[in-house]
Amino acid sequence: MAKGIYKEHYDGSRTFETVWKNEIPLAFVVSAGRSQGKTFSFSKLLYERYKDTGEKFIIFTRFKGELGSVAEGIMKGMLQVLYPNVRIEETIKQNGVYSNVTAITVTEDGEEIRDDIGYVIPLRAAGQIKNISSTFVDATCGFMDEFQPLTSAGYLPDEVGMFINIHASLARGNGKHNRFFPVFMCSNAIDMYNPYFVATKLVEHIQPETRLYIDPDGLILYENCTVTNVIEAQAEDKFSQLFGLRESIQDNTWLGAKDSAVCKPNGWGRAEYCYTLLTNTGKYAVKYYPQVGLHYVDRNISESIREYSTVLNGEINVSFIKNGPVFKFLRKKFSSGTMRFADSGCKNMMLSLFV
Repeated sequence: MAKGIYKEHYDGSRTFETVWKNEIPLAFVVSAGRSQGKTFSFSKLLYERYKDTGEKFIIFTRFKGELGSVAEGIMKGMLQVLYPNVRIEETIKQNGVYSNVTAITVTEDGEEIRDDIGYVIPLRAAGQIKNISSTFVDATCGFMDEFQPLTSAGYLPDEVGMFINIHASLARGNGKHNRFFPVFMCSNAIDMYNPYFVATKLVEHIQPETRLYIDPDGLILYENCTVTNVIEAQAEDKFSQLFGLRESIQDNTWLGAKDSAVCKPNGWGRAEYCYTLLTNTGKYAVKYYPQVGLHYVDRNISESIREYSTVLNGEINVSFIKNGPVFKFLRKKFSSGTMRFADSGCKNMMLSLFV
C-alpha cells in the first residue's frame, strides 16, 4: 500500500513510533471519511504504552463541561474489542479544572484492579493548569480527537494560544524546563485553513492531495489517511448517494477544499464598505452585504476609508487585536460563520489574526 493508504483499518503505529524516535513534537492525522479507525488506533497505542511503560497520557478537550465522559467516549470502542474486561472511569478534579482517567480491569475471579492511566484537560482551563502543572509530570504525551470542528464557530477564541500555554505548562517537569511532550491530533479533513495549520504554517507546505509530510526541521508530522475498504463501503451507502456524497468520499476530498467561505459575491446586492485592514501581508477591505447578511473580505480597497492597522512598528498590534472593538466585531462575525472571502489568502489573513 502507498503512504497514507490502508486496506482494512487505519494503523497509527508507524506514525506513533516515528514521533517518539525522532522527537517530533506535533503530529496531525486526518481523513476524508468517518469511521476509518484513527481514534481506535491512537487510543490503543496510548493505552498499551501505559501498560508497557507505566507512562500516562493526557487527552485534550475544549470545554470544562465535557469532563467526566471524554475518555470513555474515546476509548470505549477500542476496549470493547481488544480488552472487554476493562472499562474507563473519569473523575473530575479541582472543580472542573481537569479529570483523572482510571482503567478498571475485572479479573476472572471478579476482582477489580484500578489503574490511573491519564488525565483529561480542557483548553478552557489553560490559566489554571499552569498553577498545578506538577500534577501531570507522570504524563508523557497528549492526544486531541476532532481538533477540527465542523465549522469555525466550534473553535474557542484564541484556541491555539490556550493550547500553546497548556503545552508549555506540561513540558515543565521531571527536572526539566522543557521536556519532550508530543501531541497527536486527529480529525476528519474539514478545512486546510484551520487555526492549527495556519499557526504552525503547515498550510503553506501541504496540498489537499498530500498524503505524508514531515517538515525539514522535524517539528511536524502530517498524515492524510484513507482506508480503502471503509471508503468503498461508505461510497456504496444509499444515504450517502442520496445526498450526493459519493464522489467526495471516493476522492478523499477535504470539506473545505471547495470552501463555501471562499466565493464571489454574485447576486448579493449592493455592498457597504466598512473599513480597511492593514496587515503584514497587505491591505484588505471588509464589506457588508445587507441583502444576504454577510461580511466579505477582499483586496479591492478604498483609499478614502479609514485604515485599521494590525501591525505596529513591524510587530503585531496586540492592543488592537485584544482590545479593539473592530477586531472583536470581526472575530464575532467570523466565529458565527457570517464572513466570506475572495480567496484563500484573505481567509488565511483573518485566521492568522485570530491565532
